[in-house]
Amino acid sequence: MRRFWPGTLRATFAVMTLALLAGCERETTPPLIEVRGVSPRELEEGDRLTIEGVGFPEGKVAHVAFRGDLHRPGVPVVTNVLIEVDAVVVSSSEVDIPFNAAIERLFAGPGDHAAHTTFRGDVTVAFAAKTPAAPPVAGTLHDGWLDVRPPTPHRPALLAESAEGERTLAFLGIKHEGALLSGGVLIESIEPGSRADMARLLPNDVITEVDGVRVLSLRDLVAVPGARDAWLKIRRGGSPNEEIARVSLLGFKPPPAAALLGPMLTVGLAAILLLLFAPTPAIVAWLARAISTRLVPRLARPRGSLLRRLMARGIRAFGSLGATAFALAFSSALFALLPFSHALGLGEVDAGILFVVSTTALLTLAMVTGGAHDCRAGTTVGRGLRAVALTFSLAVPSAMSLIGAVTLIGSLRVDDLVHAQGGSPWRWTVFTNPCALALFFLSFLAIHASSASTASALPDADGLLARPSPRVVDVRARVFARAQTVHTLVLAALGAALFLGGWQIPGLAAEQVEAHIGWMFVGALLYIGKTWFVAGAILGAKSLLPPIRANRAMSLAWRWLVPLSSLFLLLLVLLAPLTEAWASWSAGPSAETLVGAVMLVLTCAGALHVFARVRYFLGSPPLELDPFL
Repeated sequence: MRRFWPGTLRATFAVMTLALLAGCERETTPPLIEVRGVSPRELEEGDRLTIEGVGFPEGKVAHVAFRGDLHRPGVPVVTNVLIEVDAVVVSSSEVDIPFNAAIERLFAGPGDHAAHTTFRGDVTVAFAAKTPAAPPVAGTLHDGWLDVRPPTPHRPALLAESAEGERTLAFLGIKHEGALLSGGVLIESIEPGSRADMARLLPNDVITEVDGVRVLSLRDLVAVPGARDAWLKIRRGGSPNEEIARVSLLGFKPPPAAALLGPMLTVGLAAILLLLFAPTPAIVAWLARAISTRLVPRLARPRGSLLRRLMARGIRAFGSLGATAFALAFSSALFALLPFSHALGLGEVDAGILFVVSTTALLTLAMVTGGAHDCRAGTTVGRGLRAVALTFSLAVPSAMSLIGAVTLIGSLRVDDLVHAQGGSPWRWTVFTNPCALALFFLSFLAIHASSASTASALPDADGLLARPSPRVVDVRARVFARAQTVHTLVLAALGAALFLGGWQIPGLAAEQVEAHIGWMFVGALLYIGKTWFVAGAILGAKSLLPPIRANRAMSLAWRWLVPLSSLFLLLLVLLAPLTEAWASWSAGPSAETLVGAVMLVLTCAGALHVFARVRYFLGSPPLELDPFL
């Protein structure tokens, strides 16, 4: 026992000493790279953003990630945003990023919806490790900020936003100097007892920030609609340091006349268009009677036969079950790539190029094959010219609807067209403007007429040619029919992106969706569903509505579809500046939400009315005519 305890104590003491030394040991290895700052702080298209640091490997490609919040005047802050770009290392202490239009849109927003944006968050510069399995080497600058200034908006919107900033200052009891300083707004005087006075603001203070937005002009002073307070940063007495002040916004509301002017004009325009161009009761009754007439024999068959016939029609559209499955899988995969185009480095996808390429390919096949009609009259060139004329005539309304969407949003890029919309239906392009809804409907009718046209002299008896013998069917007609189906899918994808919100998710901003890969997958699935919904509606209309003869389709195009599309596009172009101006006067998305909700309700009411009429005709006894009359 006497020898055991001393040895045990010595061993215990040695173990505790080693543990203490290990616990006190600190990591003395410095980080491989260090990010120290960014310059310049204020950016616009064409500038070069330089990230300063230490230890950057020269000649390597740097992956730069901006993670933080986007602050814009007059709208709630967009939180937890991730913007990723690639850059080239200029030297061991600088990473140079060309600030082009694509990067500007990621920060400030797309097209005419772009706004002055202040980014606040972390800037991370990462390099791939030499070992494939090793993590990347990265350095982070915390609490950085950038100011992104988009191009100056149109004069009506500029004046309206500046007037709203003036009204915000007047509500707070602040009178400012006429000339703006480079770093904010100089307070000339404070009204006694005002909200600014209660927040202890003083004359000669400089307002440098409002709700996270750096103040560069009066437009940056617009308050967020419905906010109870506004947080200001001020410089006092010539000091470079900034102080934080909180002012109350209770009771601050947009002017009732200005806020309701836009919705009243839009709803009034919708009412005028509805009275002038809406289907009359006779047309609605004819449409419901035609649908019910084609549904009665199909509903009389055993259960499941209608679904089998629809599946058989889809299989015949592609030739076989295997071809149908491959076409569905391949087209869905292509549609799913659109939301990931920027992340995958595929570049900017142009909606106009997609439409022109698809239409040109279809026109070429129409000239070569002579169309999808089994019409052997005339020469091959004559049949080709007639098919080209019909295809081109029915493509004009779709082109005008594309031009209308581009006019409203101000960009041809699919990403911009999608980001300018919201995830909720009342924020989709199709419901935010009555002219856009009319253009979308007319393009749908044109696509249906193109896919449902027939060369039969008796359109109602076209079902007799549903299964012609192999000797009658021309191979060239089959090729054109497959190409027409693919073109329909492309138009359905463009329609879902341009008019139905694309891959936007309700309740989330576009920047929040792109910041998480999970949300991007959800948005891609939602976009695929919308695309197949539009394509299914076209195929369903082909099954429910009577077919149209080729000459009648041509007459329908140039007598009704093209003139009406031209009229609605002209109205949309003429009213676009006015729409932009009242959107700025309303100081928030509430007016657009009101218009979208009204248009959505009217559209659903019209669809329910047609559905009710179809049910009525389905339940009524068939008409019986006396053969002796």
